[in-house]
Amino acid sequence: MNIIRQILFILYRFFYIVHGYFYIRPKKIDYHKLYLEDQKQMFLTKYDASLNSNIDVLYDFDKSKEIMKTNGNSLEKSWKTRLLYQNVLLKNNNRVNVMMYYDPYKQGFAYYCDVYVDYDALNILAMKYVRYFECMEFFVDEKILNEVEGKSVFLEFIKKDKIKSTLKVKNKLKNENTDDFVKNKFIYLGKMLNFTWLNKEKQVVKNIGYSKFKELFN
Repeated sequence: MNIIRQILFILYRFFYIVHGYFYIRPKKIDYHKLYLEDQKQMFLTKYDASLNSNIDVLYDFDKSKEIMKTNGNSLEKSWKTRLLYQNVLLKNNNRVNVMMYYDPYKQGFAYYCDVYVDYDALNILAMKYVRYFECMEFFVDEKILNEVEGKSVFLEFIKKDKIKSTLKVKNKLKNENTDDFVKNKFIYLGKMLNFTWLNKEKQVVKNIGYSKFKELFN
């Protein structure tokens, strides 16, 4: 009986070792990477360079710059009411809520969030923002725009202006930009509790159908 037990134990160990040797562990799925690629392809597929009805005076760089010299000007106030409140998937596969609006003075997307959000995730929100608020020109990520037809006026302005060199220096200090491509600018304003509604300003609310809502935010 002891001999049989020993034989069975030896066979068990043998098959256990063989199984461990030939077993191929399945690759870990990178859900964050899949999410980013899916959202990027959706943006590229639906990209419409003419969707810029809300930019208006900002096309006149000199005029808009003059307007924004005044504290509390209507231009900055109006964009602070165009808010995107969305959740986004992070690298650790957690989802967080982000409040975002476009800051015409700093020429970037200002946002509130309780945790650190990586550039790629913020870029997804910027893609949704410019489509929803019809300001496609504000999206200036050169690497992504190289995959679509039509050039952003704002991208060309940044490339030709001294702003590009300024942004590159700041980004390199933060280890955010290590190449020569222009990237979107994101301004962190603190945690969600720091957000305050503007007094006497009406929030912009668009009436959209469910199908368009899914198209924009899924």
